[in-house]
Amino acid sequence: MTPEGSGEPHDGPAGRGSGPSPARGSGEPRGGAPVGPEGSGEPRGGAPVGPEGSGEPRGGAPVGRDDVVVWTDGGARGNPGPAGFGAVVTTAGGRVLAEVAEGIGWATNNVAEYRGVIAGLRRAKEVGARRVRVRADSLLVVNQQKGLWKVKNAALRPLSDEAARLARGFERVVWEHVPRERNRRADALANRAMDDQGRVEGPVQGTLDPQLPLT
Repeated sequence: MTPEGSGEPHDGPAGRGSGPSPARGSGEPRGGAPVGPEGSGEPRGGAPVGPEGSGEPRGGAPVGRDDVVVWTDGGARGNPGPAGFGAVVTTAGGRVLAEVAEGIGWATNNVAEYRGVIAGLRRAKEVGARRVRVRADSLLVVNQQKGLWKVKNAALRPLSDEAARLARGFERVVWEHVPRERNRRADALANRAMDDQGRVEGPVQGTLDPQLPLT
């Protein structure tokens, strides 16, 4: 099972069906939600949830969403090649609030990583987050958004700028690099997105353009 307090994303009580079931042997817990920190607004003691997919306990008390974690991943098979991303928004305790995944056609790995971050930040805003901790296994994206590394690739600048713009829309955003082993759910979503988009034709020779639409 996931160690208590690890913050890795997990589903709430059985029957929600809002995301993919944990893969056998993935180490992701099945069943009840963890106890939330005092004042977080998260249900304690496995409080029953409300309508399927609502993420709210019965009785109208909303799950705490001021502070969320955005787990993101992106990849390209061949780099460049068929690409996709996945992002998971969770409470600080690991309860999944939202997921998003998309195949983006032919792109580079770094483009896919940035697209995942952008999609994750947008979902965080949609669920009402005020403070965000972004966890990604792309050191390039994390260090560029921290201002530690320059964005030397001109094709990545629009994506980097969009991620930074979205980040400014929150009270606080913390960027954290995590190993891939801790990012299993976002990784699985990205791979599923690449599988689901089917065959992707490469670009016309000499015309690779990684500046994909942001929406």
